[in-house]
Amino acid sequence: MKVSFWGVRGSYPVPGPATNRYGGNTSCLQVAPDDGSIIIIDAGTGIRRLGQRLMEGACGEGGGVVHLLISHTHWDHVQGLPFFAPLHREGNLIRIYSRRQDDVHLKQIFAAVTDVPYFPIPMDEMKSQLEFVDLDEGSGFQIGETEIRCSRLNHPSVAMA
Repeated sequence: MKVSFWGVRGSYPVPGPATNRYGGNTSCLQVAPDDGSIIIIDAGTGIRRLGQRLMEGACGEGGGVVHLLISHTHWDHVQGLPFFAPLHREGNLIRIYSRRQDDVHLKQIFAAVTDVPYFPIPMDEMKSQLEFVDLDEGSGFQIGETEIRCSRLNHPSVAMA
């Protein structure tokens, strides 16, 4: 298994010479299990570069399956989502996992990120197939050979690891 950090900053991106060592993009990491599954944790600004890299493989051919786990929906963890290139390629499947919300469905939360006037392409017009998976604290599921368990984080608002 290989883990790559595409964004490590909080709140807002801060690229530049002072952040060259650890990077200046907001939260995004990729977990690459040996079975070839594409697992991404959070969609901060780092997801843009990761998406460009994924377009060099199956996602570029419209045959990619991406599992995007969102720890919570604060802006710094979702602001890169509209710029994730595999979203804009027909044939890709993007499965977005996040904590079940009591008052609003996950699709509505992510649609708001791409809604006018914030972005020119509404989520309903993204070319990839989108699926939304609601997660509950303490639940578990599997992606390929990777077993995932959900646990609450100590973070303002509710967040899950």
